Amino acid sequence: MDKGSFNTAYTKVLILFECYLRRRVLKTFSLISDMAYVVQNGARLLRAIFEIAMQKNYSELATLTL
Repeated sequence: MDKGSFNTAYTKVLILFECYLRRRVLKTFSLISDMAYVVQNGARLLRAIFEIAMQKNYSELATLTL
């Protein structure tokens, strides 16, 4: 893989969210702060996807997001 591909914002978000799910301990304050932000907004995003799936009767997607 190219090292430049890890330098994008969405890649950082995915890595931080995966670290949270795997319960990894971060030692850098800026990364801890970023992880808290990602986790808060990730929960909001999943809730919004769930609400949309419920309104449009997408039962599989609603089950998956729940």
